[in-house]
Amino acid sequence: MKNLYKKLAVAIIFFIPIFVNSQFFDLISPIKFEKDLFQHYLVIIASSAIFWYSGWEFLEGFYHEMKRLSPGMMSLVGSAITITYVFSLLADFDIIEGKQYYFELSTMILVMLTGHIIESKSTLKAGDSINKLGDLLPSTANLIENDKISQVPIKSLKIGDVVLVKPGERIPIDGEIMDGSTTVNESLITGESKPVSKHVGSKVIGGCINDNGSIKIKVTNSASSTYISSIVNMLKDAQQTKSLTQDFADKGAGILTKVATSAGILTFIIWYFVIKSETYFAIERAISVFVVSCPHSLGLAIPIVIAIISSRAAKKGILIRNRKAFELLASSDVIVFDKTGTITTGEFDVTKIKAFNNSYSGEQVLSIIASLEAHSEHVIAKSIVKYASKNNIELLKANNFTALPGVGLKGDIDGESYYVTNMDYVLKNITGAKQLIATEVKTSGTYAFLSSDNQLIGALVLSDTIRPDATSVIASLKKLRIKPIMLTGDNEITANEIASQVGIESVFAGVSPKDKLNKIEELKTQGHIVAMIGDGINDAPALTQASVGIAIGAGTEVALESADIILVKSHLSDIITTINFAKAAHSKMRQNIYFAIGYNAIVIPLSSGLLVPYGIIISPLMATILNSLSDVVSIVNSSILRFKKF
Repeated sequence: MKNLYKKLAVAIIFFIPIFVNSQFFDLISPIKFEKDLFQHYLVIIASSAIFWYSGWEFLEGFYHEMKRLSPGMMSLVGSAITITYVFSLLADFDIIEGKQYYFELSTMILVMLTGHIIESKSTLKAGDSINKLGDLLPSTANLIENDKISQVPIKSLKIGDVVLVKPGERIPIDGEIMDGSTTVNESLITGESKPVSKHVGSKVIGGCINDNGSIKIKVTNSASSTYISSIVNMLKDAQQTKSLTQDFADKGAGILTKVATSAGILTFIIWYFVIKSETYFAIERAISVFVVSCPHSLGLAIPIVIAIISSRAAKKGILIRNRKAFELLASSDVIVFDKTGTITTGEFDVTKIKAFNNSYSGEQVLSIIASLEAHSEHVIAKSIVKYASKNNIELLKANNFTALPGVGLKGDIDGESYYVTNMDYVLKNITGAKQLIATEVKTSGTYAFLSSDNQLIGALVLSDTIRPDATSVIASLKKLRIKPIMLTGDNEITANEIASQVGIESVFAGVSPKDKLNKIEELKTQGHIVAMIGDGINDAPALTQASVGIAIGAGTEVALESADIILVKSHLSDIITTINFAKAAHSKMRQNIYFAIGYNAIVIPLSSGLLVPYGIIISPLMATILNSLSDVVSIVNSSILRFKKF
């Protein structure tokens, strides 16, 4: 940006003598200057300075595009100012017959440079919130080394270093608490300002605020790979990726460049060879076509919209990783929900313990299940272990632990092999389970069955809470004519009960991760644009398979890697906001593209001299102004999104 401003400043300074010696100045100024040879050469020198220095941005772009044999916007501008400059010099020294266009040349470069700066500022301003997110990490940290505390740049911290964080300070880097306890404001990540209790062993995220306790943390990520840094890099990468409409716009700009180049050459041929007009007049018409048809507005149509929407979404805790997927969301007609952690909060509590075998007590059933679940990262497993700990249940040593995707897990305790599985597995694999379950399973809930040696031993019944905004979200989706579907590995009784409470009619229960993939693929094959929303932990394959993968909550690396869009604040209602963002962005992109196409369809014929018989002539200067106005229209139209309420 500084270089562009410098080029503009130089252009303005050298434009002054050109302007003072122009016919335009003579028309508007009461002061008349007598033109002499010195002033004439001053104009040539000033024009050359503007052309070679301030216009270098366009000349360099022209050169590189021609070198790649891929003419584009810079080719049109570069060729226009080069022809204008060379023709003016040749005419000035009487090598060819014609007029000098120094005033028009310098004005074109001035206006184009100004437009270039406006474009750059608009894109940079749109991405400000992303840069501000990165600024949340402090620049220094209190490193503890050999019982001494020293302030060091966070970039110098290594994994394993120990850092002191005082009350009220922003945590400088991701880590694990080694000493002390406190509460942490994690609103940066979760959107919730309620303090979260932290103690020895708790993980903390750099950028969050340490409320009231002094803590020592062990660094777990380097400064370049912190959670916040990952999000910032992800958003910057997303800014660079192209959407479907952007691909279309790029192809359109390429086609327009070829059409404009052909139209400019054809315009010169017709005026010079067919109509037999003056050389300067034919060249002037060709230059006007080159300048007026430069596809700046088509190039601006998409990037500014995406930059504005991305930054506004980021402020609301909606992170867009994949622009193509985000754009597809605007046309999505099916949204598939996981149940646990998506429709529900994922905060389970054990409500009942059942022992089906007289050899085992309820406490033993809980102990064995909790001992095996302690090896799992699943949200239900964590809830069971937490419940066992709260009730002082001893955890036993488990060996040969194996996860069974979509089913549960198995492991050995005291030489006995145990399975902790869902109802679907029990019904298919345990003899007599159907009759026992028909008798014992009468309440809804999530069941964790314990079995061994083909015998049912017992079960834990867990309840989950429906998210408070789930019902309204489903109702809003239906108003948008988007069909909600629930895919869950939970049992049919619980799945149907939850679905009926929130208003989902289409439910598929007891499905494995592979079944989820198959169902999503089936829906896509039927012609649906399918969005999948899950917790990003157990639904990674399904999120990847869907047309649009949305993770609710960004507390895991899996969510960052597998989802196209991440709802950081874990508010299900943000899915409606995200859809509205996508629809608004898609609408603005279409408006900008339609304007760019319509504008060129009108101004190219006019600039070629179509209305010359009626005394209407579009000069290169007017063509430059028209082209810049088209850029301004795209920028202003896109900027409306800054103020739109979502």
